[in-house]
Amino acid sequence: PDHGCRRTYPENGQAVELDKLNWKYSPDDEPRFADPQFDDHAWETLNGTAITLDSILKSGWRGLGWFRLRLQVDPALAHQPLALVMVHYGASEVYLNGKLIGRYGTVGATPESEVEYNPNTVPLSIVLDGRSEHVIAVRHSCMVMRDLTSWRSRWLHRLAGQQLLRNYT
Repeated sequence: PDHGCRRTYPENGQAVELDKLNWKYSPDDEPRFADPQFDDHAWETLNGTAITLDSILKSGWRGLGWFRLRLQVDPALAHQPLALVMVHYGASEVYLNGKLIGRYGTVGATPESEVEYNPNTVPLSIVLDGRSEHVIAVRHSCMVMRDLTSWRSRWLHRLAGQQLLRNYT
């Protein structure tokens, strides 16, 4: 999904659009995917986080998946308050270096177990420690779009401006 992630630098207020970076994606669902030490090199590499009808994932989208991003961070940003901003349909859990830092709705493997919530750019405060690499992992479900060819997925696709899911950091 495009988790519309934008990271803000505190000293100058600039934003980095993480949804434009190369994320890793897996359609599988395992808790160990949040672990920063997990080896995701075999996962599909995405150019951004948007899933559209024109760019259906090679490894498939069945309504639930994990997105991971490894960030090399300037030491000047250590211990500075930053904001992670997201927009999406469905529900998500956001992990930073293996720790759950935010939950939007309830991620579910079925339409009945999912509780949708669009964070709609409400900032999630994060503070990076002094390590040089950080891992953001997003567990995302959007059961209404588990079939990207359904009438509802096509309708939402038009509403979302050609992007079914959007992620900004």
